[in-house]
Amino acid sequence: TGYVNVLLLGIGGEGHDGPYLTDTIMVARLKLDSNEVSMVSIPRDYQVKLAGFGYRKINAAFAEGFNKHKDWNEAGSLARQTVSEVTGLSIPYFAVLDFSGFEKAINEIGGVEVNVERTFTDYQYPNSGTGYLPPQTFTAGEQHFNGAQALIFSRSRHAAGPEGSDFARSQRQQKIIQAARSKVQKLNILTDSGTITKLLKTFASHFHTNFSPGQLLRLARIAQSVTSSQISSSSLDPVTGIICPYIEPETKAYVLVPCPGKSADDVKDYFSN
Repeated sequence: TGYVNVLLLGIGGEGHDGPYLTDTIMVARLKLDSNEVSMVSIPRDYQVKLAGFGYRKINAAFAEGFNKHKDWNEAGSLARQTVSEVTGLSIPYFAVLDFSGFEKAINEIGGVEVNVERTFTDYQYPNSGTGYLPPQTFTAGEQHFNGAQALIFSRSRHAAGPEGSDFARSQRQQKIIQAARSKVQKLNILTDSGTITKLLKTFASHFHTNFSPGQLLRLARIAQSVTSSQISSSSLDPVTGIICPYIEPETKAYVLVPCPGKSADDVKDYFSN
């Protein structure tokens, strides 16, 4: 059809609470004739009707699919089906990476360069137990992040001010993805068998996808010719005026739903545009 639609997912993985709940949900769309890429983040609190499970937050789709038979492809299939129903897009591919694999992969490419838009401090970033790390501060300007720093920057959501939201976090995640892509492009990793071997070892137990190896290689070669100016990023968040916060009367759970006067079709229109 001239497009490649991929569902990009991030999970905590083993050792984390809710290890298969998707902390990151992003639809990436590559237009083949122009090498343009759009990335749209979907908030994990968006409420959906999950096939076989009733109304749930969208971040449960992958987890429920995995827990049924402990199968990555089934997990990806339910997540793809759910996001397809939300976006109106056919999404044949998925890729999921856990926190540990993310951190290791960033280190394997020597870290990333990121422009931090505004200074912020997170005083409640969780440690590996039940407590918190010391306050984590990120200073505005160009910064070099190793894997651990990139993960904290991507996950932080308890800062004061505008950076303390899931929506700001979605934008930071897109920044890290673009920074990693730029670094891989700069290093010309496709010709570096040593780095590819290291990355494959890292990904072996932390990364899962239904792309075949040949498809991944073709996608990587296409991505080599994509420039930063050809990538657009956005997020389905309340700023769009399409979805709004809602408190479930019975459970008191915080969810996001179409705003009054808006519908699921308006959400689909957002993605088609």
